[in-house]
Amino acid sequence: MQNLLLIYGDKMAQSDKQYFKDFFEENKSIQNGFIVKDKKGMTHIFDREQVLVEILNLPASTMKKVRTKFVQIDFRHGNINHFINYLLKGLVK
Repeated sequence: MQNLLLIYGDKMAQSDKQYFKDFFEENKSIQNGFIVKDKKGMTHIFDREQVLVEILNLPASTMKKVRTKFVQIDFRHGNINHFINYLLKGLVK
């Protein structure tokens, strides 16, 4: 049973990864670059590819939550850039 859960979990993670790859490829409203400052005042610059790589490297449980938020924002025609900026601020802490 545990092996089945591992396989199912891995397929879900792959599905989430494909979702983000497709989203970044199709969604032209995502900024080309993001500038984020950490607590020490150091500036971090991320391009679209780097943002995607950071999201794809998140733990599967976190990636699932991020995907849910992306879907909610997209459904409401919100600005995904605000959420991406929020994510990046958390990553550079």
